[in-house]
Amino acid sequence: MARQKKWGELSKAARDRAARAGARYGLNRNAVRQRYNRGTYNPLSRDPLKNKPREVRKYVTETGAVDWHEAALQNMRLTFGDYYKYPAANDDAIVGRIYSLSDAMAEYVATASEDELLRLASFQPDADGNPPPIEDWHLPPGMTLDDVSVYVNGEWTNPFWYH
Repeated sequence: MARQKKWGELSKAARDRAARAGARYGLNRNAVRQRYNRGTYNPLSRDPLKNKPREVRKYVTETGAVDWHEAALQNMRLTFGDYYKYPAANDDAIVGRIYSLSDAMAEYVATASEDELLRLASFQPDADGNPPPIEDWHLPPGMTLDDVSVYVNGEWTNPFWYH
């Protein structure tokens, strides 16, 4: 069996390509290098399972695509499951709101940290029930207000409110 090259043995173009691929999953260049050298992540692989980080692999479908909504739901449960106001009985509301997110927003939520999720949950509508401007959300480029909006009984609701 052939030995996999170490990070330093790859060409600069291959390292840059691997770092860009890792950034898609919220990994910085150093994290990609460490995982590559350990053999736990190979963003240059043609195998649809090996070219994804270990945390995401369990959400890969038969087609090789990632089910970001399921990954986002699991991240929300793992992050907030021990919080006082995160009731297990209200899990259906959480599932409904996560599956109403756009694919891009579900991917963002799946890879978000606890601090990022808490910041997203802090936004409230104004006195007229309108959502805050999208500029205040500090989301990645290309996200719109539709990506972070859920309408319950005709009123805008922050999808990260679960109670």
